[in-house]
Amino acid sequence: MSRPLHELAEQAPPLSPIFRDHEIAFPFSNDDLESSFQTALERTRTPEYAEATNRVAILIGESALANNIQYIPEETIILVDNRMGMCQYLGTYIDTLRQAPDPMSWYQSFCSQGKLSAETTARAIEDLNQQLIHSMVFTGNVHALNPEGGNRYLKNHNAAKEKAIIPWCADITSGKDMAVLGGTLRANEAKVTLLNLSNVIPFTAISGEGFTDSAQYAQVLDNLPTTSEMPILTTSREARGFLGAPTGPFFGLDDLAMNGGDSLTGRVATPEDNGWPEGVIPGSVIIIG
Repeated sequence: MSRPLHELAEQAPPLSPIFRDHEIAFPFSNDDLESSFQTALERTRTPEYAEATNRVAILIGESALANNIQYIPEETIILVDNRMGMCQYLGTYIDTLRQAPDPMSWYQSFCSQGKLSAETTARAIEDLNQQLIHSMVFTGNVHALNPEGGNRYLKNHNAAKEKAIIPWCADITSGKDMAVLGGTLRANEAKVTLLNLSNVIPFTAISGEGFTDSAQYAQVLDNLPTTSEMPILTTSREARGFLGAPTGPFFGLDDLAMNGGDSLTGRVATPEDNGWPEGVIPGSVIIIG
């Protein structure tokens, strides 16, 4: 039987007591991921998912968690980032999502944390506003953090309180880091049933921090205890409108290795559609700030 692995919070790499504000690169995800998370829900219909012990979803960075947690039935969510400051920020983000009862309370609490510099707070608000607009333009949904998204926010607020959500400071291109995470998960009889690699493969490849081919990512990630058909969500480097577009999902590490291709030009990095939906005009959304 699968359960929330709250004990992973004590087993995660320790975070520095000194808050590293300058390391918060993407306070809010800039990806078009909601449709991908919805598609990936098909995993819950498979015997592999039903039989998995202590199901875990691994997400990179913020991954629009406050909006997408409704599509993550896994009892444990691990938020992986290779920057200490981002992991510290994610801890505050999770606490705020659990404690604030509505979107405006969340926003007020977020802005009153006192940890973020004025520059980082301004960037965070800009990133959030991009997400609010994106949610209306591409999905027609009101984002959970929109002041008008009360019912949706409440559902996600309650879900966050029920799950184990752990920031984990690690580099997914490091075999050593993934072996540590994988060993910890195995020791807790966990299986990874969802992996979100948004904003990772093409971005790290172009910066020289990642691998040139998807198969190299799959090889390192094989250190994790995954299901064979685990959905792997990926996004493009090329933006659709102002946001990265979905390029996956891939189903299992073998699929990623065989079909993802080149990190910059392959299927893993190239969206099927780079344009805005015809006739759609950004609007009908409350801007925070």
